[in-house]
Amino acid sequence: MVPRPTNAAILRQIQQLNGEPPSTDVVWNCIELLKALDFTSLKEECSSLLVPGSDLALHNSGDLFYNDLGSSAGSFQIPEGKML
Repeated sequence: MVPRPTNAAILRQIQQLNGEPPSTDVVWNCIELLKALDFTSLKEECSSLLVPGSDLALHNSGDLFYNDLGSSAGSFQIPEGKML
């Protein structure tokens, strides 16, 4: 049985992706790494967790909004410094 990578190792890999130019490859690789995280043991790391945005770049999770409004999201004012 292959040992599961630690959250620290996965977070380092995500951080390395952040140094690459934004692309769909970066997004998909980040998503796969996020799936491998053990969220039950994440605490303070969650506030600085990097996740992909609609611009294909990685951002702190607290700086993104999830568009669950669909086409009516255009009427929502996104706070300064935040993005979808």
